[in-house]
Amino acid sequence: GGDGRKKPGYNETELPNVLSSHLLQKEETLHSRIDNLQIPSSIEVYEIAGIGQPTINRISYLYHTFFKTLGRNLYFTYLGDGTVVADSAVDYGFNKSYIDLYKYNKDFESNFEHQDIFENPQTLNLIENILTGSSKDTSYVSSEIPTLDIDKPKYKVFKMRSPVDIDIYDSSGNHLGTDNTSNLDSDFVEVDESIPNSKFIVIGDEKYAIVPDDGVYTVSLDGT
Repeated sequence: GGDGRKKPGYNETELPNVLSSHLLQKEETLHSRIDNLQIPSSIEVYEIAGIGQPTINRISYLYHTFFKTLGRNLYFTYLGDGTVVADSAVDYGFNKSYIDLYKYNKDFESNFEHQDIFENPQTLNLIENILTGSSKDTSYVSSEIPTLDIDKPKYKVFKMRSPVDIDIYDSSGNHLGTDNTSNLDSDFVEVDESIPNSKFIVIGDEKYAIVPDDGVYTVSLDGT
């Protein structure tokens, strides 16, 4: 806002925002504390990160001078759990464990990600092994993050910038898109991510539908 711009309204997501100096100062204060945190030697720390899920790690913006609107492109990494990139999740460097959510979801036709990673059986087995010395199965857990391209999950990304709804169905009839049972006039529309390893993102008027590259899909577009 130093250039004199006014803060856009709540629904004006196509206009560049004006950052809050108050929030930026609070963020700097927070990091000054946690970045230098010293864990006592008497406390044993374990860090668990999910990988294999398309996770936003960069956003680029382009201002259209003719339309006076802000365009954006999302960039994804597979080294994350759908919300947090792995490097951030294990930032302290203690006893790292990486759970391959992509392979697990593919094998068990599930869709575990950030919000329910601690409900994943592999996570629960890992924690039980740490606490009790058990040897339950953790075949989807590794202490090293994969770096080879051969291990990298591949995804298809459908990006809609027009006022259109998208529904994607896989060969088993699983659905990705807006939950048809939710109130479409609400500010908070629920999404259905039944396809394993799928993700649906809505930012303003833009929609991103992400599915594994190796599937066979039926795509339906409905103008709104």
